[in-house]
Amino acid sequence: MDVNFSPQSQKDLDEIHDYIAADSPERALSWIRQIETACTSLSEAPLLGTPLAIGLRHVRATTYGNYVIYYRVRDDQVDILRVVHGARRPLGSL
Repeated sequence: MDVNFSPQSQKDLDEIHDYIAADSPERALSWIRQIETACTSLSEAPLLGTPLAIGLRHVRATTYGNYVIYYRVRDDQVDILRVVHGARRPLGSL
């Protein structure tokens, strides 16, 4: 199963990187790689995440550290929609 990162999820990862890099560029790169690995591992267990019951069809959420990964499973593909800190509320922009 393929994993596709949406433009918004790429932007989210860039912002996470930049925030962490302000203190530690090396840690920022390592952390982004870990989050990306968590995202790509969804191809092996795409129904792992919790389905959202907010009127969003087929959207699921799972966590990695303090971050929430919002994604959708379609046929043979996992679409990563957003990656945000758990304290944020991005549902309006999914």
